[in-house]
Amino acid sequence: MLSKQQVICKVRYAEYEHESVISKRSKPNHCQLATCVEGVNGGPRATREGKPFCTEHLDHMPYYCEVRGRIERHENYIASVNLGGVDAVRLDAELTRWMISELWINEGELNIARFMRVLMIVKKVALAQGLFLDNKKIVTFIPAKRMKGLGNLKLVDSLVECKDMEEVFMRAEELASDRH
Repeated sequence: MLSKQQVICKVRYAEYEHESVISKRSKPNHCQLATCVEGVNGGPRATREGKPFCTEHLDHMPYYCEVRGRIERHENYIASVNLGGVDAVRLDAELTRWMISELWINEGELNIARFMRVLMIVKKVALAQGLFLDNKKIVTFIPAKRMKGLGNLKLVDSLVECKDMEEVFMRAEELASDRH
């Protein structure tokens, strides 16, 4: 039985589960990395809040690795679209799905300048994404009268009427495969 000063801390990361007892009076947990020897007396460093690794080794946590991988894939995709233009755009890419979901959430129409701000992408990438979706007949590109190259993207009516995002993506894939 645990005293009032002790708390069970159960931390779950993707496929890794760690359970420890944290007590205000007991010694802290220590880093589980075998090579961590930078703590007091040459032993492993203390962890915070029941985490399995010290602050120097948080990059060994599965969740951290997953997030880092997603960021790297996104940056690589942005770089490939920036170099390859419309030909490098993929319907299954996270950025493309973000654009479709932003359009659906905002009732079907947004301007490209807003996509650039919201998704933090450069004009060339935003235009390539928009033109790709226009070529696949998922959106209609409406050119701006004053700003050269920019304009609005309007989601086709069959996608605006969808009940949820799963249905939107499923129908978008059907539209893209019909036109290819």
